Amino acid sequence: MASKRTDKVNELIRTHLATIIAREIEFPKGVVVAVTRVVSSGDLKKATVSIRVYPDSHAYAVLHILKKHFSHIQHLLDQHLKMYAVPRLRCMIEKESKEESAKEELEIEKLFEQIQKE
Repeated sequence: MASKRTDKVNELIRTHLATIIAREIEFPKGVVVAVTRVVSSGDLKKATVSIRVYPDSHAYAVLHILKKHFSHIQHLLDQHLKMYAVPRLRCMIEKESKEESAKEELEIEKLFEQIQKE
C-alpha cells in the first residue's frame, strides 16, 4: 500500500508532467495525450507513468515521440519539482477495452467537431 507521501508525489508528478507534455511536445494533428496516473516505487527512485492516447491507433507513434523527448521532459520535471531527488520516469501506454475505446473516441470526435464550429 502506498503512503500518503507517495500518493502526493505521484499526483504532483502527474500534474506537472501533463502540463510539460501539453506545452513542450508536438503530436500529430487530432491526437490527444493524457497522463492518467503515476505509480512511484516506495523509495521514490523510479516512477511508471501511464499515458492514454486518443485515437488509440496513434499510441505507438506517441510513445516513440515521448521516448525521443524523454530526457528533456525529465529535465523540465526536475526543474519544476522541489524535491531532493525526482523519480526517474518510465512511460507506458494504458490500454482500454475496445468498447470503452470506441465510446470515448466518439465523444472526443464530437468535441473536436464542436471546437471546429466555433
